[in-house]
Amino acid sequence: MRKFTYGLPIALLSAAAVVAQLHKAVASIPLEVRAMARSAVPEAMVKRPPKAIASDEPNNAIAYNTRGFARYQSGDKQGAIDDFNHALQIDPNLAEAYNNRGSARNDLGDKQGAIADFQKAANLYVQQNRLDDYQRSLENIRKIQS
Repeated sequence: MRKFTYGLPIALLSAAAVVAQLHKAVASIPLEVRAMARSAVPEAMVKRPPKAIASDEPNNAIAYNTRGFARYQSGDKQGAIDDFNHALQIDPNLAEAYNNRGSARNDLGDKQGAIADFQKAANLYVQQNRLDDYQRSLENIRKIQS
């Protein structure tokens, strides 16, 4: 039986826990590779009702951020923002949730909200020594302002 980092059999982990572990692993992958992976977000995460994810992992910010990203990719921008908001209520230092919410807000025409989110993400990325992600957030701000 395959095991994850913590030594737990895969069968004993909830879907949200598996997604959370994968999300952490993805954060260490170069941006070019991450871009390819984003197109492969499981459709099941998009369709999963909010109560189901909450009952599995009510305090898992990464799971909400991941589902929010899947909703964003499927075109449900407002549903994505709702998930990003929930992720940020759980973990206000989750830079990816600010970055993702900024993208969704920008797509919905909330330029000022998007800029604020990208700036918050950039500040957190600097604190986390994630300089490539920091640069990406600043580039997103420049695109909106131009």
